[in-house]
Amino acid sequence: RWTGQGGARLADGDRVAGVVSQRARGRAPPVDRFNNAMRLCHKAVLAGLGFKGVHRGLDLLALMQACSVAPNMKTYGSFVLICAAAGAQGSTVALDYGVRVVELMHEEGITPGLKPSTRLLSALVSLDSPIVTPEESMQRALRLLALLRDAGVPLDHRPFDVLITACSRRDGAMDDALRVHALMAECGVEPDAGTYTALVHACARSGLTHGADSTAQANALVAQMEDAGLAPDVVVYSGLLQSYVRAMAAHEEDRHALLEEALGVKERMERAGVAPDGKLYAMLLHGLSKGVERELSLVSAREKKCNVQPRVRRWMKVRRSPGEPGEEDRIMRWYRLGHELVAEMGEKWDRGHDVVYNTLLDICAKAAVRNDGRDWAAEAFEIVERMRAAGVRPNIVTYNTLLDTCAHTAGRGQLGGVATAVRLLETMHVEGVDPDAVSYTCFINAARKEGTREAVETAFTAFRALPQARNVRNKHTYTSMIRALSSVGRWQEAVGLLEDARGQGIRPDRIMYSVCMEAVGHDRDAVRSLHKRMRADGIEDDQTTRKQLERVDRYGTSSLR
Repeated sequence: RWTGQGGARLADGDRVAGVVSQRARGRAPPVDRFNNAMRLCHKAVLAGLGFKGVHRGLDLLALMQACSVAPNMKTYGSFVLICAAAGAQGSTVALDYGVRVVELMHEEGITPGLKPSTRLLSALVSLDSPIVTPEESMQRALRLLALLRDAGVPLDHRPFDVLITACSRRDGAMDDALRVHALMAECGVEPDAGTYTALVHACARSGLTHGADSTAQANALVAQMEDAGLAPDVVVYSGLLQSYVRAMAAHEEDRHALLEEALGVKERMERAGVAPDGKLYAMLLHGLSKGVERELSLVSAREKKCNVQPRVRRWMKVRRSPGEPGEEDRIMRWYRLGHELVAEMGEKWDRGHDVVYNTLLDICAKAAVRNDGRDWAAEAFEIVERMRAAGVRPNIVTYNTLLDTCAHTAGRGQLGGVATAVRLLETMHVEGVDPDAVSYTCFINAARKEGTREAVETAFTAFRALPQARNVRNKHTYTSMIRALSSVGRWQEAVGLLEDARGQGIRPDRIMYSVCMEAVGHDRDAVRSLHKRMRADGIEDDQTTRKQLERVDRYGTSSLR
């Protein structure tokens, strides 16, 4: 009597003994005895026996051959279930056996069962193995599905849904999902609501790789769903909206058009009588944040092209076609729309969520990059008060975004700046939120942008008091501190931070060296010495460091004179 984990029996000892005794007396045992033993073997594999259960199944098939008993569809079906269960536990060899048995059934004219075949397909596409890639598993599953079709298996939507759902859990698998959908149409199987939902989410997961094509396919699938008389629910619309957000994240040049289409998804939902949920509101706000980010990158590119210096930047007025909105109009429109979405969520979706408020706060922080006279720091604090009023407690992301807003508004004579950043750090300690490296980096940036010696000294004092831990000191914190010290002429201390970082186990990178080379100004010997140390660390030159070397060679002076 064999037992698996959990006490599940692999085979009934009395039945196996009866099979052997009947064979010894020259009588062929009935096939039902072997089928019962095979079913018990499947139970043992489900209990955790793994590939050992496949071995037991093979033993039973060999015993059947010795007894001249021909396996039937139930025998093969049970063995395929054994292989599928062992494959789900990580055995690739078990899946090989299962696929081979289905092929043998087809060769012998035996129609495979739908249930064991579907289980085998599910195990194939769910396999997590360093040997077999997900793409290879999907291609193998597609070949098996085509074999089932050719074998005359009465297919329904379930095996197709298994493959499409696997595609919806993997990035960039939209083409595989559409291939399964096409095979489904060839087999004459009608998709149900679950099929369309998985297809739309497969398109959404491919937004980073396929861009606007993923949104077009998702919209086409929703239209097909409506034509089939199936009403899309909030999960389908969430997948459609996610395809837009992912496409915006990967393709900057299409963000404006994609964002406008994404905002139309919500109106489409409302016309269909589908109420948005919290996840959908969060995705819409994330899309607005990506739109603002795109506008700021366009302005930055124009400033660089026009050689506008950082300290004299202003909001640039750009000539546009009649009726075309400018960046300022777009950013303010999207910022106000973000407030409207949060207010609407509070009315229709009574559960506050920190992600929604943090995303709105992120839009405010990005808009604060513009020096347009608006007190963006005050706007950010109002959002946090609104967050508290909704019963949502600020977290580390909230405070870091507030500190980032203070850094952007420093030196403008508004609420932001070092003093406000110090109070925020104190509030974090009082409320039990431990500041991390991002918090202190934003604090140091606020001191640098404020530009006074007192502000930089305050930041440097706080920096030196930081514990020697990676979660509060990293290369970004050191780089910001080097920039801040350089901005007030303390370049000796700025360069000294390179060795301090090395002593903390933080290897200086190209940016840190470049900032130090900028700090020493026109001292040719100091720049060359830093460059030599950078190359000794195995760091290659980039365009910035090459320009610094060219400039110092042309205009620099030697410190030895």
